[in-house]
Amino acid sequence: MTNNEDGKETKQDQLERRINEEAIYKIVHPYKEKVNPNKDLIDIEVEFNGKTYRGSITTTKFIGDRLEKYKRTGENSAGAYFCAKGMIVLKDLEERTIRDALADLIKRGDLQEFLEI
Repeated sequence: MTNNEDGKETKQDQLERRINEEAIYKIVHPYKEKVNPNKDLIDIEVEFNGKTYRGSITTTKFIGDRLEKYKRTGENSAGAYFCAKGMIVLKDLEERTIRDALADLIKRGDLQEFLEI
């Protein structure tokens, strides 16, 4: 993280998190609102090997709530399915969980399978 002229961290830097020595991620949305680590959806960018990967991360609880909503509204065959391109589903949105999941995808060589360039 870097500091501005006053020695304070800039907003952009506050969002950056190191995954490992080769990669960082940052939350690009929401960037002001507080994230509910148990039930939310965030958009991220991952910088790795000179490329920027983009996608969404959510929780199983968020998807479960969406399916219930769809059941009531009739969307997605009355809640029969949920689909999204470029999404990773985690148990929670704690920083460690996100970092560990992204590090594992990088280690396996699968980052580009789940996030878009």
